[in-house]
Amino acid sequence: FGATDHMSYNKSLFQSMIPRPKESVIIINRDDISVTRTSFIALTPSLSLHNTLLLPELSNHLLSVSQIIDQLGYIVLMFLFFCLLPDIQTRVVIRHGTKRKGLYYVDDVASRLLAE
Repeated sequence: FGATDHMSYNKSLFQSMIPRPKESVIIINRDDISVTRTSFIALTPSLSLHNTLLLPELSNHLLSVSQIIDQLGYIVLMFLFFCLLPDIQTRVVIRHGTKRKGLYYVDDVASRLLAE
């Protein structure tokens, strides 16, 4: 399973709120959660996430790998215990993450979100 959309529980991160037609998301425990809002989130000056869903019931922020690839033009390298998001042209690692309890946490982004 994976996130098909970026999702966040923290309304204060959203730059603007756009109403969405009634739809829902099924989360890991099979709960069906209604989605009514979407927005754009600026996680860092160089990392913005468009079409992020607001789901107050979540306990973690979820990033969609396919949306990162499609929207930002990044590649995502997944390894057993960590992941990397390198810039394709410069080959510089833009973000990195570690695997904890079955999820990959993008550490520098996770640290910023926890501070807010």
